[in-house]
Amino acid sequence: MKSEITMGNKCSLTLGKAWDKFKRHCKVKNLAEVTIDYYKLGYKDLLEYFGKDYKVKDIEQEYIEELIEDLMSNSNLKKTSVNSKLRAIRRFYIFLYESKLSH
Repeated sequence: MKSEITMGNKCSLTLGKAWDKFKRHCKVKNLAEVTIDYYKLGYKDLLEYFGKDYKVKDIEQEYIEELIEDLMSNSNLKKTSVNSKLRAIRRFYIFLYESKLSH
């Protein structure tokens, strides 16, 4: 049984609940735990930047770009580490888009 998340045109899904749905989706697809942990790397950055109660619908491209700039300016991270985090974030957002949870 599939339930609708949206209320009219607005989605009230929080970042924390979206992660729970994504993690469940990954487990249903039988992804390896190491893959889910990899995705969690990017999610942790989203969580630190926005907070778990931030609404998914309120995260705009500009905010993601600011997060990317912050990650890139962090002198402790190599470019490959930043790119890994970005791939994980991208996969999370692809899931949200394909599941129609991002708007």
